[in-house]
Amino acid sequence: MFLGSMNTAILAVALPRLQFGLAASDSQVQWVVDGYQVLAGSMLLTAGALGDRYGHRRVYLTGLAVFGLAATGCAAAGSPAALIAFRAVQGAGGAVLTPGTLALIVRHVPDPAARSRAVGIWTSAMGVGIVAGPLGGGLLVEEFGWRAVFVLSALIALIALPLTASTVGADRPPARHRPPDVLGQALAALTLAGLIEAIIVLPNSLGVAGLAAAAAVVLGVAFVLVEQRRPYPAVDLALVSRSGFAVPLLLAGTLFLALNGFTYYNALYLQRVHGFSPAMTGAWMLFTAIPLLVIAAVSGWCYLRFGPRRTVTTGCLLLAGGLLLLAFTLDASSWAPRIAAYVLVGTGVGLANGSITSAGLRDVPAHCGGVAAGMLATARMAGGALSIAVIGSIVVARLAAELTRWLGAHPVGPGAEEALWQSARSGVVFSTAPAGAGAAMAVGFQQGLAVALGCCAGALALMALLTARQLPERARSEPRRDGEGP
Repeated sequence: MFLGSMNTAILAVALPRLQFGLAASDSQVQWVVDGYQVLAGSMLLTAGALGDRYGHRRVYLTGLAVFGLAATGCAAAGSPAALIAFRAVQGAGGAVLTPGTLALIVRHVPDPAARSRAVGIWTSAMGVGIVAGPLGGGLLVEEFGWRAVFVLSALIALIALPLTASTVGADRPPARHRPPDVLGQALAALTLAGLIEAIIVLPNSLGVAGLAAAAAVVLGVAFVLVEQRRPYPAVDLALVSRSGFAVPLLLAGTLFLALNGFTYYNALYLQRVHGFSPAMTGAWMLFTAIPLLVIAAVSGWCYLRFGPRRTVTTGCLLLAGGLLLLAFTLDASSWAPRIAAYVLVGTGVGLANGSITSAGLRDVPAHCGGVAAGMLATARMAGGALSIAVIGSIVVARLAAELTRWLGAHPVGPGAEEALWQSARSGVVFSTAPAGAGAAMAVGFQQGLAVALGCCAGALALMALLTARQLPERARSEPRRDGEGP
């Protein structure tokens, strides 16, 4: 669980060095992040079904081994294309980490008191990963380079494999199980990948973007038609049609659209615009990670005390307020407003994330709990993947516009112009470019990020306000039973 939560946070501080080291374009860097999320998100839809069919211990060990081997491949990758491919494989393995670890606890710790303690340790490991990822990743990158973050993931997987094999006994698959929906899972992944590619290439090629969008629409229609006819679909469309579940799905996706965009592009902003080292970037990100960990620990109490509607809406609005404050203070001389924005972001996510899950599972029949949890996790992954594409396209377009404007006013030779464009695309700190051009690049990046953060804040606030009345006012006092009406 620590490995899964650390994976996202640790990569954020490594991206600029990674981009520079591999001479990767902005679109390739976006796919380094999204390749993992697309595969992990789609595989999450059937991770529980695979565990039920073949045994959770076996599936978990297989996924962990795939994750570790792919991390080793990422560390050794010599080109952006190879890194993207290994990241996609890593996502397929990483999809089983969260549901697999929880399933093992549920099956092998039968005593309620012991299970409660085990789940507490499980949750704490996630929080520690969120906090340790930015700072530890920054120190690793600064001392050993960007490949070290993948080496660390491979080493943790290598340690976890024999520990799990020696301490967790084999579990017997049930006589009745839900078979995995491989076709639906593949169509979901291809649909999301087509949509992301359309967004990423939009600033550079309208024609290619149109083709990718058309392919995504066709694949999406095929996905819906297939899922309507499957006896055990990866996405239960009947479950989605329930207003009580559809709203948390939308909120989960929008929440992580905002959070992932902030996490990755704030790290790029600190390193490329302000020239912060990876370690310093990780230290600044603790202003978000620590409030997130602290508030997440009490979010369950808030959910029960104040109800889903107030808790989720308050958390979403706090996150939106933090993003909006950051958007308006990116160019401020004082860092105090930005620190306040970081704290608001962490507080809002810590309050809203778990409450959205609880609200989503509140009225779901017990026999659909695993499928519903997988769909919520996939919504988060999809929202996070889309945010990288959307915010990246906005930032790249604005940066290119500012550099084009500067070149129009300051003509340079063809070789020098190509060097400037390469600097803009390669992940270097903008201050290392020629003074005037570097300042223009920094302004473009900063303005693009401000616009993108403002859009994310507006979308999240609007979603929270529009759906507030659809969320239940109070938490359920008793667990839902199979056959109970909505």
